[in-house]
Amino acid sequence: MKSFLVKKQILKIFNSSDHDKAIKEKQIIPENVAVDVYNYADDNEEMHKLNYLYDKKNKNKNMPTIIDIHGGGWVYGNKDLNSFYMSYFAQKGFNAIVPSFRLCGHKYYYKDMIQDIFQMLNWIKTNHQKLNIDLNNLFLTGDSSGGQMILFIDTINKNEFLEKIYGVSHIDLSFNAIYATHPACMLNDMHIAKDHKFIDKMFIDTYFGILFKDRKNITAKYASFDDYFKYSKLPPLFIVSSLGDTYLNPNAIALHEFLEKNNFKHEYLMVQNKDLNHVFNVLFADSKEGIDTNSKIISFFKKHIK
Repeated sequence: MKSFLVKKQILKIFNSSDHDKAIKEKQIIPENVAVDVYNYADDNEEMHKLNYLYDKKNKNKNMPTIIDIHGGGWVYGNKDLNSFYMSYFAQKGFNAIVPSFRLCGHKYYYKDMIQDIFQMLNWIKTNHQKLNIDLNNLFLTGDSSGGQMILFIDTINKNEFLEKIYGVSHIDLSFNAIYATHPACMLNDMHIAKDHKFIDKMFIDTYFGILFKDRKNITAKYASFDDYFKYSKLPPLFIVSSLGDTYLNPNAIALHEFLEKNNFKHEYLMVQNKDLNHVFNVLFADSKEGIDTNSKIISFFKKHIK
């Protein structure tokens, strides 16, 4: 019963009708950026749609393209959540794709999310010429839970063992570089109340149930970065967090330290500002701090254009 109530509260927090509403009402996609909507599964499912953003002057040009996987604790969000954020990149020499995908919390689980994203990647592979997507210059980014998913997606697509567990097939696509902002990758190191072990364990066990049915499910066994790193062959990686992200910056630090310990070269930025909260550069992409951070991402990606 307690677990049920915790689950109900978690979903209520993320799916509140006011969540991000005040922020999004002020965000308007610039007129020079087009947003085309496609269904990548060829069905009537709203959560199988994506937004494709591009600068109108580049409509007929073969362009480097960023695929952005939105955050939301794996239980919240859709293709519109990060589209304003991605419109910045669309004005800086990239096209951008922001997909919806089925979310955890009701009848779907993490495995379903992964399968949707693989279906979306396959759709990109099939339709890249029509959309003027340069497959030689694909980039992957995600924030928060999306930051966890992008590293795992790249790893699964390069490993037959994980492909079988998640029920997906290899797609002949590769990413030049990956950028994770405020990522929640170290699932084994997630805490909500570290000083209250019973509450902390109940919360985390409930969250694992939302994502994977339970901790013993094989999909849960390989979802934390430290558990699947041995299978990873990641491209260049850039990790960003901020001191103001008091909940998840310990997770970003843990990821950074784990990579250093395992001699994986990567770029890392902890923004030294306690007033900048979780995914500030996504939610407030047009702020001075957001623009400054996102310009660093642009520079990182441009270094890896072929």
